[in-house]
Amino acid sequence: MRIEYDLSEIKVISNKVIKKITHKIILFEGDLGAGKTTFIKEFCKHLGVKSFVNSPTFSIVNEYSSLQFDTIYHIDLYRINNLNEIFDSGIDEYFDSKRYCLIENPGNVDQIFSNPYHRIKIFKKNNSNKRVIELLN
Repeated sequence: MRIEYDLSEIKVISNKVIKKITHKIILFEGDLGAGKTTFIKEFCKHLGVKSFVNSPTFSIVNEYSSLQFDTIYHIDLYRINNLNEIFDSGIDEYFDSKRYCLIENPGNVDQIFSNPYHRIKIFKKNNSNKRVIELLN
């Protein structure tokens, strides 16, 4: 699935993507400023999160409550340098929680998953406000 959109359409686009999601681990790839966190904010609204959703770049993991899905984990691996740091910090335990794990900047973390996952790429189209989102698996 590949969709081109304007940021003003994010609510409609996130709803379309959510309908295709069948796994609870979702990897979000894209350059800085591509719109990963913006998309995740809208995604979390669809999952019933009422609290403020922000980037976990410095905290690495943010937890959000949802009446529908209990706890949702928003993880940003931007500051993680290798897989050993994931194990040493205990981040890998979130992946087996059977809860939604929305992972920004995943690098090669998919090597350690025992559960199925989706990979989403978001990128800016040329020098415009247009974005492209691709649901790859």
